[in-house]
Amino acid sequence: MNKAQELYKKLHDAGEERDDLMKQLAKSLAIQAIWPDAFEGDRPKSQVIGNIRKSLVFHITLGNGRKDSMPLEDLPVILWPEAVKDDLKALSVYNKYNKILLKAGQ
Repeated sequence: MNKAQELYKKLHDAGEERDDLMKQLAKSLAIQAIWPDAFEGDRPKSQVIGNIRKSLVFHITLGNGRKDSMPLEDLPVILWPEAVKDDLKALSVYNKYNKILLKAGQ
């Protein structure tokens, strides 16, 4: 590999890392906008539970140990787990969650 190719790869990898960090920051800011104390103590942990065809609930344990829940449709799409988005996309486009994803350009 020549010098130009090495520099290109290094720059490309740095760009991907930057994109990942920006995505993480956007998610963190979205969490903090809803739960201002989310990052006090440990990192927050979350999960989505429910029936994908009917109702999904986002559960979060904040850094200070406080727990909260809310309907998935009340959250910004950026906070929806990628696996949940993928499962929803496999359903009918008439599913209420798919309508939200389409509106968000996902």
